[in-house]
Amino acid sequence: MIFGKDLIPRVLDGSKTVTRRPVKWEDTGFEVRNRACKYKVGTTYAVQPAIESGAGKGRGGKGIARILILDVRRGLLGGVDAGEAQLEGFPSVVHFRRYWCHLYDVARFDSTRLVDRIEFELLPQEDA
Repeated sequence: MIFGKDLIPRVLDGSKTVTRRPVKWEDTGFEVRNRACKYKVGTTYAVQPAIESGAGKGRGGKGIARILILDVRRGLLGGVDAGEAQLEGFPSVVHFRRYWCHLYDVARFDSTRLVDRIEFELLPQEDA
């Protein structure tokens, strides 16, 4: 799972245990529908820093740790309250919203945006 450079330390110190990802859509030719989340409960994934420039920009770098997915739920982005912002690794909802707008390069926070809420735990290094 790819995380930006600002979020990697929060994942590694355990202060970030939830992430939200925009739901992806697909056109089947008959209808436009949302895709299932690619992250599955009970599965482990590498924690990868985002490549921010040059070849591979937007992709993940070499894995530096592993996480176990505990829960995946679909909901609205506006469902982030103070407690959820802290699980996301931010001190407040305002900080979370600012980061989201910066990350996705949007001028306005869309509380009706459909997202997958992914809860995880950092695995001990020997399990990584």
